[in-house]
This record gives sequence, C-alpha cells and structure tokens, in this order.
Amino acid sequence: MLNLQNIKAVAYDFDETLCCNAQRTCTPDIIHRDVAILCGEDPWHDCLAPWFMRTFVHAVHTTEAMQRDCGIPAALVSAVFTSIEAQGKSSWVKKNYDLHMLDLCVGLVEDHRVVAARKLSSLWTLC
Repeated sequence: MLNLQNIKAVAYDFDETLCCNAQRTCTPDIIHRDVAILCGEDPWHDCLAPWFMRTFVHAVHTTEAMQRDCGIPAALVSAVFTSIEAQGKSSWVKKNYDLHMLDLCVGLVEDHRVVAARKLSSLWTLC
C-alpha cells in the first residue's frame, strides 16, 4: 500500500508517461495538429494511458484524497509549441484519467519540468 501522507502535490509529464505514443501516427506538423484540436479531433487517439499510471493516478487522487481534508493537487507538465496543444493534452488527460489537472505546460523544451515545478510551488497553498 502506498503511504501518501506526505505528498502535497503531484506533477505528471504527458509524453511517454501519461500518454504512451510509441506507435503514434498523428499529423506531425504543428499547424495541422492545432487545427485538428480546434475541430474537436484527438491527435492522440492512437495513444494509450498505461495501466500502472491509471492505477497510480486513481490511488493518489481518488482513494487517499477522499480520506484527507483536502485532495492532492495534480498538474500536467509538458513542453508544447502552442496553447492549443496544451488544451488538447489537458482534454486527453481528462478523457483518459477522468481527472482535471492544472495546466503547467510550457513552451520551453529544455528544463520544462523545472519551470513547471517552480510554477507549481508558487501557485498552490498546500494543505
């Protein structure tokens, strides 16, 4: 059993963590992907949410969160080229994990997790 008592927040990376896309066949260029997202299509339709990640996310954000005074905040971290891509990734996570995550996607590919962690620490007043 996981001991979640000291977890204050969790930030999840999108690509190859929440969304495994090794067989990805979606449109490679940014403009076509963003147009697809704006038209309501899912450019990550052929991607999978790994079983172990679904299990972990459920354990952290539903089971334990119900027993605490406040839930454990979740954030989505990813390097994106446009805000439309960030919206698309957020929608994919909501659809596949049934969880809304704070969007901490950033345009800077290098050290995007560090940038997101700084945003996360400054945004939340933790329980």
